[in-house]
Amino acid sequence: MKKKILILSSNPRNDLKLDREIKDLQNVIKRSKNQSQFETKFEPEVRPEELQVLFLEHEPRIVHFCGHGTREEGLVLQNQAGQEQVVSTDALSNLFELFDKQIECVILNACYSEVQANAIVQHINYAIDLSSI
Repeated sequence: MKKKILILSSNPRNDLKLDREIKDLQNVIKRSKNQSQFETKFEPEVRPEELQVLFLEHEPRIVHFCGHGTREEGLVLQNQAGQEQVVSTDALSNLFELFDKQIECVILNACYSEVQANAIVQHINYAIDLSSI
């Protein structure tokens, strides 16, 4: 059975080149010698109310978020009007706790997302904050 990688992006500020980042991620997976073991799903412009539904729908083993973080507050997603909406660190932690038997790894490619990675790793085996690498 293939492991699903769910790539989520949100850029309400329109200041990141997320299309390029996602294309690069998909190309790395395609060129991997283990690429047959993975399936990728991409969800752009994700809104807070969609997260749980997307986890249920796609059943990912790996979640990769591309966007903005806010240090202690949380991750920046966008509301229905396309404006910034912060999803709190506590809300993220609680969400990932619901999926602790399903999701194995969370990758956060967002500035200032170390606090969120530390909260998520309380429930998920691996939470990687790429902003500190």
